Amino acid sequence: MITAFFMTLWLLVASMIDIRTRRIPMWLLAVGGVCAVPALARQLGGGFGGCAGLLKGMAPGILLLGIGFMTKKVGYGDGIGVLLVGTVSGGGKTMLLFGTSMFFMAFCALVLLVLQKARSGTRIPYMPFLALAWLLLMGG
Repeated sequence: MITAFFMTLWLLVASMIDIRTRRIPMWLLAVGGVCAVPALARQLGGGFGGCAGLLKGMAPGILLLGIGFMTKKVGYGDGIGVLLVGTVSGGGKTMLLFGTSMFFMAFCALVLLVLQKARSGTRIPYMPFLALAWLLLMGG
């Protein structure tokens, strides 16, 4: 419960910084890592499905990091952010969080394109959408 609270605060701060700078600083990623340590210990201790659940939860973050490494179109901070969220939320919820955040981001991009406020190469910060998905799915 307390881990989820700190992860919520972390996501909100990361979202504000991502909106302003289009970057997530290393110090903020380190703070997120500290917030995720209790959940990591709980997962490795057998809660939420043990190691298999942990790997399943980390899969979307690993995917984003791989895409970022290969294409340079996804920020590493976004991948690490999803990795941390996956550590806290567990496997099944992480897939739902990732899919929901991507849906929100795609919808926003579509609206911006229709309103001609963005072009195909416009960079959109991802963390606000991850935070929104977290608030909707983990808050209820």
